[in-house]
Amino acid sequence: MISITVEILLWIIMVLLLVCFVCIVYIMMQRGRVDQQNKRAKRYLEKTKTLWESYLLEDGFFSVVLIPRGKSEIVAVESLFLSYIHNMYNEEVEEKVREFSKKYLLKHYEKELKDKNWGKRMNALYKIIDFHLVELVPIYESLNREMKTKEEQFVLLKIYSVFDKEKFFTIIFSNKYTFSEIEYKQIFSLLDEDILLQLIEQIEELHLNAQYALIDTVSFKGNIEIIKMLENLLTSSDSEIRIRSLKGIDKMGLVKNFELYIPFVTSPLWEERLMVAKVFLHVPLKFTYAYLMDLLEDTNWRVQTQAANTISEFPDGVQVLNEFILTSVKEDAVKIAEEMLTKRFNLQ
Repeated sequence: MISITVEILLWIIMVLLLVCFVCIVYIMMQRGRVDQQNKRAKRYLEKTKTLWESYLLEDGFFSVVLIPRGKSEIVAVESLFLSYIHNMYNEEVEEKVREFSKKYLLKHYEKELKDKNWGKRMNALYKIIDFHLVELVPIYESLNREMKTKEEQFVLLKIYSVFDKEKFFTIIFSNKYTFSEIEYKQIFSLLDEDILLQLIEQIEELHLNAQYALIDTVSFKGNIEIIKMLENLLTSSDSEIRIRSLKGIDKMGLVKNFELYIPFVTSPLWEERLMVAKVFLHVPLKFTYAYLMDLLEDTNWRVQTQAANTISEFPDGVQVLNEFILTSVKEDAVKIAEEMLTKRFNLQ
């Protein structure tokens, strides 16, 4: 058994206290630096606010006073520019921001791109997108691969999606780096509709997360070509792709080829039966009546409820549900139909 003398224990305690003291001093110094930087940034913005408003919004003359000197003033300019870009959506203002950034901030971001600090590199990459500093892309590409993290590759892919479509396609289809659905959606949300169409034409070559994200992204478009492509995906061997395609078609509210949806009425997956019951809202009731009756007597209560809800949305839906209540022998289905009618009457 190891024994520790009182003297050794005291030395250990003293060393630990010294380490704690050093850490506290370091944190306080860092906080002090940040506070001082924030104060300098605030003073800079207060001094130049009128000049910035005149330059960016009123076609005023450029003043050398606006040129940031030092890190704190650069941070102030960044926050000012981002507030204008994200809140105003004014092309003239955005163009002035780009011109100013290229002239007076480019060297700063180039230095950050080459820095060993990951946070600085990420900040510079995002500023390439925000301020359209495409001149910095080759500089980043020339860096050693060892310096580039997966997170940086994600931002770089976003940059390519905006500024270099050819490289974007090369990388996205190589599947060299895989990202989460949310990350892919962030990338796809930046793309023009024609690029999305090209992607969905080759969707099977994408990583599965990218396929799911792409389907969800294009579902917010109203393009007839996208509807056709989503209907083509209804025969996919991946059930998640089929379900998401049905959701997308329901969101767009348009059905091109009704025959494609009929097999989903008897699908072994209740999620597919549920979604086809939703999609049938966008098809005249005379074509879907028999199928909705089957879905109303489904084994899953969610599917039954959705079928009842879809029927009730049609002009003669109340009459159809009343007839179903009188003729059906399935008690749970009758109860759901009655609840739906009650709900509809309460809303009127």
